[in-house]
Amino acid sequence: MGYHESLLQFASEWYGTEPTTWNAPYPGLKHELPEEYCVAVFPPGRRHDFWVYLTVGLSHGKPDKAQVELLLYSPRQDDGLVRILLAASCHHRFSESLGLHHTVNFGLPWLNGSACMHGYLQLPYLDGPELELFECEHGHAHLLWLIPITADEKNFAVEKGWEALEERFEQKSFNYLDPLRAAVVPSS
Repeated sequence: MGYHESLLQFASEWYGTEPTTWNAPYPGLKHELPEEYCVAVFPPGRRHDFWVYLTVGLSHGKPDKAQVELLLYSPRQDDGLVRILLAASCHHRFSESLGLHHTVNFGLPWLNGSACMHGYLQLPYLDGPELELFECEHGHAHLLWLIPITADEKNFAVEKGWEALEERFEQKSFNYLDPLRAAVVPSS
């Protein structure tokens, strides 16, 4: 069993559900992703009552890049989330490596009506350290949570640091699944 199959099996066992997968090629992308790359979409299951989107093969085969896969959580199924992960994947594979505490521009709202058009990469706290590192005989990856944030929150993280942003998340009882939530920082 190769890297992609092993990661899908690992995640399926973890979430207790079978995913649907969106495989390459994707029309309209500026860069081509490897044929094995996909986004796995896990419906609510025994671990969570929300949807989980996971890149599979984001960094695999790119030893010059940080070995990461991205998790994106959602209160509902939305094909636009696959597009967000595709954009982040292209950025990682063909531009700058993504890693812990980095921010990305989605280029579109996280979900319809949301002001969250950026993402912040953090450890997958909702799933614990057991999900943070995936290893198999064909490779490894750090799984990072892509948290949807507003432009003001992204600017705050860039100016004040990621610790300050996370402190605001805690102070404001941040609801990571609410697409219509208010920003946890003042407008700039």
